[in-house]
Amino acid sequence: MSTKEHIKKDLYQYGPNAASMLVYDDFLTYKSGVYVRKSKHFLGGHVIKSLGWGIEPKSGIHYWIMANSWSQNWG
Repeated sequence: MSTKEHIKKDLYQYGPNAASMLVYDDFLTYKSGVYVRKSKHFLGGHVIKSLGWGIEPKSGIHYWIMANSWSQNWG
């Protein structure tokens, strides 16, 4: 079983969990939809809450559903 499949199994069995991500400067202007990094300018790390997963119907991109802690006005 892949790491992704283990994470999905844990989310399904135990619910949300803490995760981390690498943040690049284009993430600061993200508004909606599936974020795909375009920038190479690394800013640092960020801790988020992992809630689930899905597949974007138009592109077929697999994604994670995350809760952010930067406020309701962001993203």
